Amino acid sequence: MKQAQQCFFLVILLASVSCKTTSTVSNSQNTNFSDDVSSFRIKFNPTDTPVQTVNPNNNAVKPPVTNLQEPIGSMKVPLDTLLGQIAESNKSFSVKGYRIQIYSGLDRKEAEKAMADFNNLRTGSEDRPELEYVQPNFKVKVGNYLEKPKAYELYYKIKGVFPSASIIYEKIKIPRYK
Repeated sequence: MKQAQQCFFLVILLASVSCKTTSTVSNSQNTNFSDDVSSFRIKFNPTDTPVQTVNPNNNAVKPPVTNLQEPIGSMKVPLDTLLGQIAESNKSFSVKGYRIQIYSGLDRKEAEKAMADFNNLRTGSEDRPELEYVQPNFKVKVGNYLEKPKAYELYYKIKGVFPSASIIYEKIKIPRYK
């Protein structure tokens, strides 16, 4: 038993000593560093550049003569296709922003009533309420705001009529400029 304890102690001692790492810290003030990296540099060959001519009577530099021809073929069809694809992708463009949820519940009639109540309010906002059904709840949301302080302006106006209104952070439609 005593021999097993000694062996165990020896193993632990060797394990703890062998785990120690040695590190040397040099506080050398010599910070000169030189390394030759010229073998890794890209070598450029001189290219044929157009020679510019100078008129001895006039010191203005003449540009090189280029051959300008009418383009051959038409780019109209590929451009129209590309513009159509860009227009389609812009229709579904959305980012994270703020909306005001004025109703969330199980009753569709109550949701429609909340929409009508909001439309009757004179908030000075052009926002129209949107009805959304996420099973089993109907939700009425208003506004698309990129900044939270803008959402708070409308929130404070409608808080008296809709006490359960809250500002939520979700994907919104980007307002497009015309």
